[in-house]
Amino acid sequence: MARRLFFGDNQEVHTNLESFRKGFNPCNNACSDDDLWTQAHELCTLAVERNLLIKVVKVKAKAHEDSMKYSDPIEQWALRGNHAADGAAKAARTLFPLQCWHV
Repeated sequence: MARRLFFGDNQEVHTNLESFRKGFNPCNNACSDDDLWTQAHELCTLAVERNLLIKVVKVKAKAHEDSMKYSDPIEQWALRGNHAADGAAKAARTLFPLQCWHV
């Protein structure tokens, strides 16, 4: 059976998705970015109903941590993926026009 996990390094994302997975919605229009959290709640609920998500895993990522210091291949994979996602986000930010940064 394939693992159906979600990996992330942000504590707020981990806390909220894990709550959604368990059937709770800690935001209920009280969170900042509640429109995004509403979408995340709906998607997470759908994933759980379809047995596509069984656990939300918090990656203990540090900015320049070497993935090879972990013995668990899943942790190594998650850390490498986190570094790749951070790099992609950094590269994407450079594509925004300068005026977007001064709104």
